[in-house]
Amino acid sequence: MASEGGVLLSKAFPRVLKQATARNISTFICTNGTMLSAQKAHLICNSSVDRIQISLDSPDKDVLEWIRKKAKLEKILDGA
Repeated sequence: MASEGGVLLSKAFPRVLKQATARNISTFICTNGTMLSAQKAHLICNSSVDRIQISLDSPDKDVLEWIRKKAKLEKILDGA
């Protein structure tokens, strides 16, 4: 599944994740974490995802939020 801007932005994400899980397909997600909501985290935790990588632009709150203007470090960490 490809999605411009990240897999978590795809409207097909829940459906594809459900199908991968039904087929017992090991899944890896790489994200910057900005769209990782409680609902999406729940979907991931109850799926065949066995690895998730969250790439931060910076571990420093001010730098990360400067690079990604609408991002909030606390929200990314809560999602993780």
